[in-house]
Amino acid sequence: MINRLIEKRQHPRLKLAHPISFEIPGAGEINNALSNDISIGGIGFVNDRFIPMNTPLKLKINILSKVLNSVGMIKRSIPIPHSDRYYTGIEFKEFNLADRKYLNDYIQLKAA
Repeated sequence: MINRLIEKRQHPRLKLAHPISFEIPGAGEINNALSNDISIGGIGFVNDRFIPMNTPLKLKINILSKVLNSVGMIKRSIPIPHSDRYYTGIEFKEFNLADRKYLNDYIQLKAA
């Protein structure tokens, strides 16, 4: 029997690689990564450490010449087989309206 992941996302994600930086509030450590996929509702990336579910993150997402600021919550932290890395899935919780609109417009443009 084949196990299949059930898609729970409300917004389809596009495979797009953009530089991001993230930090756990209060930890004082800034980490960098490339996005794996993105939607108006969240972002996924590969990370070299496990971050527990429901951990909040401050995010800076570089899209073209603009840096979008958001606060998100870890919804997935899945080990990647045969590596010491994790696929990390974030749900956006806070996004100012101008940045959210910019992201939405960018996603619509790329999806077309």
